[in-house]
Amino acid sequence: MNLENGDDPEGQYLSAPPVRRLRLVDVWKASTTSFDAFEGDPLVQYLHADSPRRPLFTKALYAVLLLVWIPVAIVLTIHAGTALVVANPAKHGRTSPIDRLVNLLLKFGGLISYALATAEQKKRRTETDEKVQKLTSDVLGDRVKEMIYVSLLATAPNSQGQGYGTALLSTIISYGDTLGQAVYLHTATEKDVLFYSSFGFQVLGHTILGDNNPEYHQDPVIVRLMHGLPEEKPTLRVTDDVVPLRQAHVWKAAGTWVEAYQNDPQLRYLRDNERSTFWTKTVDKISIACILTIFLRKKIALTVNSGAAFVIGSPGVTDRKSRRPIDRIIDKVIKGLAGVVNRKFVSKEQRKRNAEFDEKYKEALTRALGPRVRDMFCVMILGTEPGCQGHGYGGALLDALNSLADITEKASWLHSSNIQNTGFYNLHGYETVAEIVLGDQNPAWKEAPVVTRIMVREPRRQH
Repeated sequence: MNLENGDDPEGQYLSAPPVRRLRLVDVWKASTTSFDAFEGDPLVQYLHADSPRRPLFTKALYAVLLLVWIPVAIVLTIHAGTALVVANPAKHGRTSPIDRLVNLLLKFGGLISYALATAEQKKRRTETDEKVQKLTSDVLGDRVKEMIYVSLLATAPNSQGQGYGTALLSTIISYGDTLGQAVYLHTATEKDVLFYSSFGFQVLGHTILGDNNPEYHQDPVIVRLMHGLPEEKPTLRVTDDVVPLRQAHVWKAAGTWVEAYQNDPQLRYLRDNERSTFWTKTVDKISIACILTIFLRKKIALTVNSGAAFVIGSPGVTDRKSRRPIDRIIDKVIKGLAGVVNRKFVSKEQRKRNAEFDEKYKEALTRALGPRVRDMFCVMILGTEPGCQGHGYGGALLDALNSLADITEKASWLHSSNIQNTGFYNLHGYETVAEIVLGDQNPAWKEAPVVTRIMVREPRRQH
């Protein structure tokens, strides 16, 4: 168990809601979704050149594009425009009259938008078009004509984290698999790279925007071209019972943690065998609920039976942006809450034991994993309420994280605070790489030393 590890982006694993063709009646809602979903997108911000976004005009432009796309592209939705995907099929043979008409309409719409843009916006749009086209041509060449292009994938902000994007993209990939066609896309958002990587997409190249623009004073925008080969895409191992942990599940999941870790050897040692009462359980439940609420947006959070069992994972990320002040504040909040759970601030003896653990844990982690820990998946918390143990829930949740690690070719690690769980983790591919012994030199601890383990699972590469 590791309540504090990881400060890297997010990813979620999701179930499959019903996917439907976008209807004309849902176009305006879908255009609103597209506008809202790209609020804060680096590329959108760059193209706007510090000018305020015009909601009505932009939504109307999205609506026109969708109306034009519906007859010629694959335009799918979930819940009548709450989430949508637009994919352009591979271009075979001569273009039809309707294709030529659509191209004319798209060019006409582009000219209107261009005419209304400022001089700086025009310059940035031209730069973006030229660089992205060159990137695509250099990387894919003529193959691009035989591929499916995902030009838009968006989910309304208040519906994100429910699996809609996963279901839509999975449908497009399945369509490509059926036709034997690969899928490619562009993304300018770092957090989306991991999401697409979980489907087998790889970054084949990138282009940089704004690096030579004296009017642009922020970090350059990196647009990545990602490409997925259907015959090489591993299968994501998520059972029907495994769904994203949502806010509605958090209180139950917090109770699951309290009961599952009631007799955890490491916690008993850190808490100096503190007697469990209604009030201590309530404090723990509130603290864990707060931690889980934060993790919902920062980590991979999955559950079975609405919180009866859950897992929290943190994906390793090699290229990390400078951390924002708010991220550091959130880290301090999490550490403070974890300190409450571990009784780090209560008695002198408890403070001493927590300091002992912190020192030995960091030393073991550095010795066993070193710098590679930054590029590894971490299984932070895995818990099942006692009444549901033995039903395979923990194994299903762990397999879901393991499959993500396999797809992205990353090793996984965890800290097992109960040596009795070693066999379970061994069955799922984890091996012990370091041990931490607590209480062996503490005369105040009258029981046997507590042994915890750092365990690693190497990725299972697909061939």
